[in-house]
Amino acid sequence: LAAQASPSLSFEAPRKTFEINLLGTLEIFQTIRNIRHQNSQFNPRIIVTGSVDEYGPVPVEQLPITEESQFHPNNPYAISKVATYYLSKQYTDAYQLDIMYLSPFNQIGPGQMPGFFIPDMCSQIVLIEQHQQAACIKTGNLDARRDFVDVRDVARAYERALISGKSGSRYNLCSGKSYSMKEIL
Repeated sequence: LAAQASPSLSFEAPRKTFEINLLGTLEIFQTIRNIRHQNSQFNPRIIVTGSVDEYGPVPVEQLPITEESQFHPNNPYAISKVATYYLSKQYTDAYQLDIMYLSPFNQIGPGQMPGFFIPDMCSQIVLIEQHQQAACIKTGNLDARRDFVDVRDVARAYERALISGKSGSRYNLCSGKSYSMKEIL
């Protein structure tokens, strides 16, 4: 989970996004390989986290998104995640690292940082209530539809994957239901 997770920030800092997301993952894999050279019993289970953003905009006729859906990344963050997915596959196949790739869809829940839709909307509402902002909420496209998953369910899915996931597999973590951003607001 140690990644740069903001698509908007990835446009401002694409190199840093790739250094953290792709090269950081490569360093972890190489470190595990180096330890295995000294101790052949060392074989940790690894979860690499992707993102629904890897799929990019998906036409309605191609829904629902599945693990077999085509990637269409349209920002540096999503491209770094797709590259990390292929790196994970290569290290599973070539070096038998025990890697599972989990792609959570839009997460919501306690502790979500600013920069995501729900905390940003909530922050604006608080500022309006405190008379620190005009009574106008700034939003993006409210017609866009998203699949939201509670972060606590995602944490349980990570745990389940560690216990019973199949090495080399890709798992989408989603609810299977979409909501317009207007409904969420």
